[in-house]
Amino acid sequence: MPNPLVQPLRTDDPDRVGPFVLLGRLGGGGMGTVYLARSAGGRVVALKTVHEHLAREPEFRMRFRLEAEAARTIGTLHGATVVDADTQTVVPWLATEYVLGPSLTEAVRAYGPLAEPAVRALGARLAVALAGIHGAGLVHRDLKPSNVLITTDGPRVIDFGIARALGARRLTRSGQTVGTPAYMSPEQATGRDHEPPGDVFALGGVLVFAATGRSPFPGEEAADVLYRIRYGEPGLGAVPKGLLPTVSRCLAKAPEDRPRPEELAEAWGGGAADSEPDGFASLLPGPLLADIGRRAAGPWELRPPRRSARSWPPPPVGPPGGKSPGPSRRRLLLAGGGGLLALGAGGGVWAAVRSGDGERPRSAQPSRAPGMAPAPLWTYRGGAEATVVAVSEGVVVVAVGDEEEQRSVIGLDAGTGAVRWRQREHVVLAPAGAGLVARTQREYPLDNTLLSLSPRTGELRSFRGALGKLTVQDNDLVAVDEGAVYVSGQAKGRSRAIAAYTTGSGTRKWAAEVRAPDAVKSAVVTGGLLVCGMTHDVAAFGRDDGTVRWRRTVDDSLGGIDLHPRSVAAGRLHIGGNDVCTVDLTTGKVLWRFGAGPDPYNGGLTYFGVPAVHDGVVYATALVGHTVETQSNNVIALRASDGKLLWQYPLHTMAKTSPPVFFHDGVLFHDTGKVPQPLLAVDLRTHRPPWTFRSGLPDDHRPALDMNEGRTALVLADGRLHVSCGAAVVTVPATR
Repeated sequence: MPNPLVQPLRTDDPDRVGPFVLLGRLGGGGMGTVYLARSAGGRVVALKTVHEHLAREPEFRMRFRLEAEAARTIGTLHGATVVDADTQTVVPWLATEYVLGPSLTEAVRAYGPLAEPAVRALGARLAVALAGIHGAGLVHRDLKPSNVLITTDGPRVIDFGIARALGARRLTRSGQTVGTPAYMSPEQATGRDHEPPGDVFALGGVLVFAATGRSPFPGEEAADVLYRIRYGEPGLGAVPKGLLPTVSRCLAKAPEDRPRPEELAEAWGGGAADSEPDGFASLLPGPLLADIGRRAAGPWELRPPRRSARSWPPPPVGPPGGKSPGPSRRRLLLAGGGGLLALGAGGGVWAAVRSGDGERPRSAQPSRAPGMAPAPLWTYRGGAEATVVAVSEGVVVVAVGDEEEQRSVIGLDAGTGAVRWRQREHVVLAPAGAGLVARTQREYPLDNTLLSLSPRTGELRSFRGALGKLTVQDNDLVAVDEGAVYVSGQAKGRSRAIAAYTTGSGTRKWAAEVRAPDAVKSAVVTGGLLVCGMTHDVAAFGRDDGTVRWRRTVDDSLGGIDLHPRSVAAGRLHIGGNDVCTVDLTTGKVLWRFGAGPDPYNGGLTYFGVPAVHDGVVYATALVGHTVETQSNNVIALRASDGKLLWQYPLHTMAKTSPPVFFHDGVLFHDTGKVPQPLLAVDLRTHRPPWTFRSGLPDDHRPALDMNEGRTALVLADGRLHVSCGAAVVTVPATR
């Protein structure tokens, strides 16, 4: 029988980390501790913590942040799904799903080497996993038996503690080796770059262990092992003959002589055991299957011993002399049983998050000094002006180019910033296309058409049917949804029209005339309506048939009405312009106005940006004054029910009015339009910035391609702020 899976919590372990209650210890290693934990909703997770003194080291903190990003990127298919993480606290932590299976190390040591069919299936699935990891722009760099978990669904690859993005800078000093000696590649053993072929070499070693119970390069001392890897031959005498040719190729000394993961998957049958009634599980020995079954029941039967309840006194003010006593700490020993989430061997010492006697257990607290912005997760620097347009399918879609009519598109990995693809053709992303629709940039405008853009691959495809033949000289894309695109264009005579086309077949669903001379500037799809902003009016059309539901004059400004999905909430549409106007979406009735009338905001002469709604409050930028020099600009907060001014925050400089602000974790984020300081954060509780972010990029005073948009753009997605500043894109955590 293997050692018990979960060890009791120690008296100096915390009760909880972040939102998770700790149940017990799963293991430990060179850099910290892994706990079994449970969320408030009852989900069981493996929670990995980092020692505070290691987290103070910028290199180590960056490595842990990359681990969390890499784990998110690999996802459910090949690893352990990331449930939550906080890499910005004093004690960073990462919570992943609790994988119900032993490591390959535990399985082989407890139940013996796997049979050839099982090794073949294991190899096929691990090859598919590596192909996915490399396809995501990552290299694992520490693939070994303890980082492969065996489940009935197949193996899971874990512990990306020393993973690195392809092409990213090294986090180790020149000549320093990172990884586990017995499974290092020759190039890794000499301190050279470890690229995808290095992971293939490690895979060969993992399969030798699975088939024989031994590493192909055994040895007591690390130096001896590394020498054998570089100059010796692997020990393959006990490897089944059916596996020997392919495993030998994996262990070739020269990286170029090793097969690609896709070749390995094909050579080993691509995981053909899936055709069996029980798939991968049918190839595993009975005792190992029974072990997995026990683990499935274990977390719910777990009642780990707890420390005695005691009241925690308030922390002392401090001893005489003003020095505060530091918490007592004991060095932790490696926990037994192997651990469900093995810890990386990237150097340093791990320790539990704990407190000394008389000290309340601490949940992780922000490690930044007050006012210090979160550190960027990654930065992309290109040679031409860059504009973040959208984030979709894990890709940041960015328009690039120094001339409006000579721009194209690139896709950056949202987790690492690596370039996933480049579109060579000159195209312009449609502003209303959510990064999914572009138009061609041909010499003759009559030849320009709309194209579908795949955010995952960057591939451009022509639409079918009438939509594919539609030229965009006199037609503008105004909105998209899951099944249709909506285009505003010229109708007969001087009138304008709005039309809906299906994205699949390209057929026109309906067309509705818009009385002259109005043009549709913007639109939002909400419920069963397509709501369009025109020169002075807002009109609602039936989403499915184009019938006019209502039309209302709401603004007398000359710029036209700019609508946005974040301006819609609780059946109401909030509109900026010469005032802030709120319209009932069912009837078109104006419910309230703010800023104009007999008691104008700041004496009048104010232009209000596109509003955004959050938790019953409407937020907008307010530009007050006759000229740029005399403007006094603010972010204002209005009660959504009646438009009452709740509070405001001064911006001091010229402000962007579109797109509307973003919100995350109780903080408002505003795109300033300024390259040196492109982002403003305002705490919604204190109405003050929790920190100030500076890009570190000088303002070279180059003119913006669009004077209304400036040289910055901001998109919030999955808790990350993606900001373009001139020719760079910076991604930072959206944290308080």
